[in-house]
Amino acid sequence: MSSRARCGELGRNPIDLVADWLAGRRLPSCSHELDRTIVLTRSGREAIALAMRLWKVAPGDEVLVPAYNCGSEVSPVIATGARVLMYRVDRNAEIDVHDIRRRLSGRTKVVFVTHYFGRPVDLRQLAPLCGDAGVKLLEDSAHSLFGVGVGGTGDAGVFSLRKILPASDGGVLAIRSSGIDESDLRLDAPPSVALRGTLSLIKRWLRRSLAVGASAAAADEVAAANEDMTLPDVPRSYYFAPGAPVVGASQLTRGLLSRINKNAIVERRRTNYRRLRAEMNGVRGFSPLWAESPLEPGFCPLGLPGLVEDRELWRLKLKAAGAPVSAWWAGFHRGLDWDEFPEAKMLKQRVILLPVHQGLTAPDLDCIAAVARSIESGPAI
Repeated sequence: MSSRARCGELGRNPIDLVADWLAGRRLPSCSHELDRTIVLTRSGREAIALAMRLWKVAPGDEVLVPAYNCGSEVSPVIATGARVLMYRVDRNAEIDVHDIRRRLSGRTKVVFVTHYFGRPVDLRQLAPLCGDAGVKLLEDSAHSLFGVGVGGTGDAGVFSLRKILPASDGGVLAIRSSGIDESDLRLDAPPSVALRGTLSLIKRWLRRSLAVGASAAAADEVAAANEDMTLPDVPRSYYFAPGAPVVGASQLTRGLLSRINKNAIVERRRTNYRRLRAEMNGVRGFSPLWAESPLEPGFCPLGLPGLVEDRELWRLKLKAAGAPVSAWWAGFHRGLDWDEFPEAKMLKQRVILLPVHQGLTAPDLDCIAAVARSIESGPAI
């Protein structure tokens, strides 16, 4: 696999970083043509916290969130003191609108919906349901940066720049401005230079340039389960403290947004998705999450999701080959009750996301598929 693939999805050379820094002195025009108030934050999680603050979500309120979740995006909601209730998501990561309907109550303030892996959720039933109930609809579009229309149906959309772009930080809140007090939009000032993130980007660029592969023993993103826990916890950093500050995006990130070619990124990701999807057809032990997954207009894929039986084996084999994969969303947030949602638990234990990043080439994708074909992980799912 090429050095570019081995070093993962991020990496900015020093010249690009300087150019981003200079361009970031002015606010970028938003990449999403949405009729919304746009706020650039340090992370998607902080953008969610800001939405909760603007909507005055507080103890006594209820917020409905999908049972298939990372945990990080739910933490800012839990930090408000509101009661957080999960609703059903089926084994194909499709939301159950009927289950949402039956869980709505007079205390429901917000319904949270996630566009998984860049694939837009059909909101034609849910949006009017929330509107009739006087409930805010929040679209978690962290996986769906540059997706056409994504984040523009509900009352607000939240995006995460680092999922798609080589950014050290960055989230976006796109929210309907009606009834919003402008004073509530003031954020804590970002540092003049996001030093730690900048050094990380340079390090990844150096690794790519020197063709240094990622280690198969690289630390997993998910914390190991404690002996007294049935399910593994999410990393400690995923928990959001009540009253934590909401910080603006760095100048580097603003500059990156000003300089990127959005259309080229979308087209490359779509091309890579098509190729990898075709290469993975019939691969033993890998079941695509969506049996039929045409690239509808507006679908900017985060990756190719699939179910595998022994995810750790897949992760280690692909990591050893340099493919940027992780045990996707394997941790379970301690503030939620998981007993009622076996399908979501299954997804959190068996989904692996194969990369279609714009930096990957056709040989990279062929290599990923070849490694997948070599993995003997039991019968097809």
